Amino acid sequence: MSRSARVSPIYLLCALLLGACNYPPAVYSRTEAPIYIPPTPAPATPIPTPDPVQLGAEVVVPKGLFAFQPVTSLDSTSQPLTLIQETSRASLYSTDGNLYFNFSGEPAGSSQTAQDCLDALILRMSPDLQSMQAEAGEEVQADGHSGIRERISGLLLGQPVWMDVSAFRPADNCFLLIGIATGEQPQTLWEAAGQPALQKMLETIRFLDPAAIPVCETAADPNYGFSADAPIKVGNINLYDGRSREETYLATLRGPQGQEIFFTRQEPLYNAAGVIVDPYEVNYDGIEQPRLLYFDIYSFETLLVPQGFSCEAPFPLYAP
Repeated sequence: MSRSARVSPIYLLCALLLGACNYPPAVYSRTEAPIYIPPTPAPATPIPTPDPVQLGAEVVVPKGLFAFQPVTSLDSTSQPLTLIQETSRASLYSTDGNLYFNFSGEPAGSSQTAQDCLDALILRMSPDLQSMQAEAGEEVQADGHSGIRERISGLLLGQPVWMDVSAFRPADNCFLLIGIATGEQPQTLWEAAGQPALQKMLETIRFLDPAAIPVCETAADPNYGFSADAPIKVGNINLYDGRSREETYLATLRGPQGQEIFFTRQEPLYNAAGVIVDPYEVNYDGIEQPRLLYFDIYSFETLLVPQGFSCEAPFPLYAP
């Protein structure tokens, strides 16, 4: 073998290595993918907690010269309050009798202040209050009017009691608001349930303009007073004052142009419901013929004016 035909393994290895150094490396394409970043969660919207103190429709008390929205339930258990509306006041009480609220309006003297109204109220209550302790009075607001509030503790008819009493002096009226809690821990009950309910109602108070209140409201029912089955319900404190209440109503009643009424009592009779009613024959100057008005002394409803009549002043009769 010639020298040129013999290739040293070393040369062959070098050739392979040199060749490898000049061979272009393979290039693989790659698409860059973004790193996954989880989205930031939106802040959770808080679910409002329902207010346990619920208000009902507005109640208007014309003779008390105020209106307000009564609380219909006190707490999450929907404990109801019973509403009683009278001619110049409205009251609410809980089913267990441990919470009581009273709203009332009464005429005020020209020189009376809210403090005078409050002092007169406390004086009226004092015979039934023992061991009375009162906190210093503080200012309170209702319908743009400033009033005075006092908190009183003691015994009411022998029972532990916590009272929140307020007085306002809108127009020519004393507006009085009383909240009472009784029981073993009346102050705790008042702070937990009574005070939130009272504050809620206080914010709805509307004082009425006396000039906008009709002296008397005329009945919508054309039979009111003229039918034995739709009598004027004056009620009674005892059966002996029934007749005087009827005649007090008639003494306030007037003809369509303000004429004075003359009346004569007739024999009682039964109506279709089996209730005894008292007929009165009424006259006034200019009437074409006398009319009969019927009265019921066994029940009471807000007193109205029969159609075709008027009145001299608000009827001075209140629910017995």
